[in-house]
Amino acid sequence: MRIALASKPFVNNHTDKNLQTMIESMREAKDMGAEVICFGESFLQGFDSLKWNYDFDKGIAVNIYSEPINRICKESRKLNLDVIFGYFEKDRDRISSSALIIERGEIIYNYKRITRGWKEYTKTDKHYYEGQVVEVFEYRHKRCMIALCGDLWDVPSLFDRNEEILIWPIYTSFSKEQWENQYIEEYKDHTARFNMDVFMINSICEEDGAIGGVFHFKNGEIVECIKPGEEGILLCEID
Repeated sequence: MRIALASKPFVNNHTDKNLQTMIESMREAKDMGAEVICFGESFLQGFDSLKWNYDFDKGIAVNIYSEPINRICKESRKLNLDVIFGYFEKDRDRISSSALIIERGEIIYNYKRITRGWKEYTKTDKHYYEGQVVEVFEYRHKRCMIALCGDLWDVPSLFDRNEEILIWPIYTSFSKEQWENQYIEEYKDHTARFNMDVFMINSICEEDGAIGGVFHFKNGEIVECIKPGEEGILLCEID
């Protein structure tokens, strides 16, 4: 399987611009020979897009039948390229931090983050909710799991199942010095407990000081990466 990991910029509250970045990156990844491309947590709208006022936020979140999702599905089908990305989902009158897997233009899995670190929970009400299910799913003949950012830190036992692939879209705004002097080693140590290929995808956001970076971890080591502070697409290949 050839997996592209996108260290790409988003802009908060600019879904159309972020969507265009995704489509351009999909085309770039296809030219590189990728079969699937992965983006970071809440990439579609931008991690800091919500105001924790439901009347405002319901206009930011989108459902799986919305025009932005349809456009991604159409591009996936056109390119014959799968895509995995984070977004703020509106499901009836509720909002969650979710991640979609689109295979050949069809939605095959929709994961809802199960931990509350995506929201300012002292300000939110029942409209903002977390998922409750961590599942193993078959994807391209591999047994896969997906976690969003703090899920893997707060409840690691739910993902410690000795499967094959773990897709991990995150969002952090650590500085380059923090990554190099502390967090790279912490992330290596943490992923060592999971007997899987772990693909971590972070995003760039100039206004938040987020510097991106993507990593392929295996057995607590970095197999390959684009370091935080660099924009690009990393193509990883596994048997």
